[in-house]
Amino acid sequence: MKLSSSFDYPVLLYKAQMDKRLLKAATDGDSTSMKHYACHNPGILLGRTLRMNTCLHISSIHGHQRFSEDVVALEESLLTTVNLDWETPLLAAVRNGHVSLASFLLGSCHHLGMGQAILKQDKYGFNALHHAIRNGHEELALELITAEPSLSRAVSECNESPMFFALTRNFTRVYEQLVQDPLSSYTGGLHGRNCLHAAVRNGNPEMAKQILEKYHGLMITEDINKVTPTRHAVLFDKIDMLRVILLHDPTKGYEINSMGDPLLAAAAYRGRSNAARELLKHCPDAPYRQENGQDWKNRSTLCSPEV
Repeated sequence: MKLSSSFDYPVLLYKAQMDKRLLKAATDGDSTSMKHYACHNPGILLGRTLRMNTCLHISSIHGHQRFSEDVVALEESLLTTVNLDWETPLLAAVRNGHVSLASFLLGSCHHLGMGQAILKQDKYGFNALHHAIRNGHEELALELITAEPSLSRAVSECNESPMFFALTRNFTRVYEQLVQDPLSSYTGGLHGRNCLHAAVRNGNPEMAKQILEKYHGLMITEDINKVTPTRHAVLFDKIDMLRVILLHDPTKGYEINSMGDPLLAAAAYRGRSNAARELLKHCPDAPYRQENGQDWKNRSTLCSPEV
């Protein structure tokens, strides 16, 4: 679900246009000039560009930490401002990969009690945690979770959750923190996959075991191609993952998807003889005939006669 905040949409009323000198100082990271302008006109720091960016947004985009520290010291309210992409300076810094600066902005928001600025989602539904994980910044992701654990509950417009990103990245420590919140989202995006699909694809048995214990129902979720996590393990020859699923629930070996295809047919289609063996080990009478009557044993793609 999308988390609401008091400033989900930028205020599109007229704002004072940013002074060109301040814009250049923010772009260049010229803190000395910025402080000189602010000394003579404190209100200059509230100016905006046509994209509704403040000088703190600009310095965050460019990664100028010293400038950002100095301007926050002069005008704390800039931490909560949003641009036309609904980004706070923190979101802009994380999205652009400026980890140290993002950590400073996070700490400032947390210290000042600006929790909503940390939770803010951009116009695509991504929050700072989404961006940190997707960009590969594991330590920053852990900092964000510690500051605001409920970041784990947000999903993007494409239904992508931080937990799905963490499993895709194989960020074990991040996943272990996210799973502590029972309300963490576990959806996986446009393809209709979930966190168990991601764990299977990455071949992480321990993560898969935890997911199965906490979210048993994810096993029956089909993606847009009618592929469940169990079928995913078969199609990609993830034998260890298939074994974990079948040990947890042997009945999943009898799966027939909504297109009428049993798992053995999927194994035959991809020539996954090892997967077929594993299936038969747990489910000796697993179905093999498709609803249209086709027999998987007649498929030439199953490469081993030993199955």
